[in-house]
Amino acid sequence: MKNSFAYVSITVGRCSIKKTALLASPSRHMLRGNSDACVSTTIALLTITKQHCLRHSISSSPKGTDLLTHSLHSQMASAFITYSYQINFESVLMIHDHEGMLNMFKALEASGLRKFLGCESILYEKELGDFFDTALIQGEDITGVISGKFVTISPTLFSTVFDLPTEGITNFSEVPKDKVYDGRSLFSQKCLQIDVHGKKKFMKHEFRLLNDILAKAITFKAGSFDSVTVERFQMMTAIQYGLKVNWGKVLFNVLKDMVDRTQKKAKGFAEQIGVLFKGIPAIPMGDGVPFPSAKVLSMRTVHTYIVTNTTIDSVTVERFQMMTAIQYGLKVNWGKVLFNVLKDMVDRTQKKAKGFAEQIGVLFKGIPAIPMGDGVPFPSAKVLSMRTVHTYIVTNTTIDARTESEEPGMAKTPKGMKKLSSADEMPVDMFAEFTA
Repeated sequence: MKNSFAYVSITVGRCSIKKTALLASPSRHMLRGNSDACVSTTIALLTITKQHCLRHSISSSPKGTDLLTHSLHSQMASAFITYSYQINFESVLMIHDHEGMLNMFKALEASGLRKFLGCESILYEKELGDFFDTALIQGEDITGVISGKFVTISPTLFSTVFDLPTEGITNFSEVPKDKVYDGRSLFSQKCLQIDVHGKKKFMKHEFRLLNDILAKAITFKAGSFDSVTVERFQMMTAIQYGLKVNWGKVLFNVLKDMVDRTQKKAKGFAEQIGVLFKGIPAIPMGDGVPFPSAKVLSMRTVHTYIVTNTTIDSVTVERFQMMTAIQYGLKVNWGKVLFNVLKDMVDRTQKKAKGFAEQIGVLFKGIPAIPMGDGVPFPSAKVLSMRTVHTYIVTNTTIDARTESEEPGMAKTPKGMKKLSSADEMPVDMFAEFTA
């Protein structure tokens, strides 16, 4: 039989069937006692067999080997950089058309985080996998096995490599309350006092982004990225007002939490761990892959972030007036209004989005002299019906409910409501769709 993908699917399927059969008939295939350990061992052996079949079948052809390697690497890399940001400080410090954003990055740099957040953007997937699989906390150090060699990361090594400050506060509840109070106005988009644990959409764009950086590249805590937690607000205050922070201890404690198997901490610091290993001559490093450019904050991606959030924030005066006219039943000459919109669409001197697709079709269909081709149905998902309107209501209710995070001092959000549905929380790696 040829080593085709069909054969791979059949082979893997057979392994799955065997696994199901074993579980369904434990008395025939398992040791006496039918223990959980026996179940786990059997499933593990079947999983290994399934993976072996897949690897053997694909690797029979040169293209298959490359495909498998790329797939495994992509999955591993994705797991380590799901929550991650890198900052190209040389680029973002050249932003001169948004003073607030420029000052925010300058404050981050002055806080002592430039070498940590702006380190070499290379991912070493195999070494990262080895590290998180074997890492243990021993006293104040973290030890692990990388490429068959024992490695120890001490707090001193960690702080030295990234030139992190080792003096200052480590508990952000120690941030002076008067600074937090001032920050509530300074961070606010409308200069009004905002809550220290509210939605970030009420903040200026630079502080929304700072919240994201802290959430995805510093704290790695579960919860809604739409919301600002008390701890992150205090961090932002410390950075903005130039307070001394012992980032060496703060960040090393986060790394210890990641390797602590009693905590369900998201894995991160992928680039930083790679830099640490690369600096240890005894460790033979494999081939690294570049950090995804869409996850690197640069002048270009920051500009896109600003434009995207500005667009989201804006409800134009004209649309507000239209809404008012409709709500209060005012007479509107929709014939002239809508025909003028159509004229703007066909005016090549204007960059007007094209639309009215269904209406133009109806117009042409009503002219006997025009032979119409075969039409296609309008996508049902774009038709407002009782069902889609209910979905809209539920979705927006969910987004509003996510103001309350899972972090201390905030109510838990049901697991089923954790989908990224807020346009306000658009990851930088989606910006490529806008800037292409």
